[in-house]
Amino acid sequence: MKKIIIATLAFAMLLGCKKGENDPGISFRSRDARVVGEWKVANYEINSESDFLGNITKNKEKFDGSKIVKEASLNGNPTNPPVDNNTYSYKINIMKDGNVAIEDVTTSSVGLVTTEKSNGTWSWADSKKNKSRLQISVSGFANGIFDIDQLKNKELILKSSSSTSTVSSSPTQQRIANSSSRTLTLTQ
Repeated sequence: MKKIIIATLAFAMLLGCKKGENDPGISFRSRDARVVGEWKVANYEINSESDFLGNITKNKEKFDGSKIVKEASLNGNPTNPPVDNNTYSYKINIMKDGNVAIEDVTTSSVGLVTTEKSNGTWSWADSKKNKSRLQISVSGFANGIFDIDQLKNKELILKSSSSTSTVSSSPTQQRIANSSSRTLTLTQ
């Protein structure tokens, strides 16, 4: 009987720990304890698309841990965004008290170092029980509501997407639409 109770409790713990699709099967730390800490932005990708009266603009920004590469196109034809020879590092400190601090360090191609700091807040964007969505209120690329794709002790993957679409009431019914998606990978 004792073995059955222990097995049942272990199975319940396994089911209760995994909230995100890519979360570990079991963790001995709570979701609060895993999300709180100083995180380094390992990489991010931001994609956006805009359809303004038939002109489709696509933008992609990728950060690989030090460099940002931008791609853009208008109606399928590549445009030339400026080449960025700077290097970057981003730190996000998610604090237990609900505050968040971001430090952005840019080193120019000639060695000039600029540090920008922003402060804001964070909270769970869904029920306190589920804790699968994170709201970060701070200026910049990390502002918004994110789905937690993965939350491990040393890795956090956040995703968000949004879209809007409007069709004019004129006889030609012109369409205006915008969509964007972001994926941020944070490591400790």
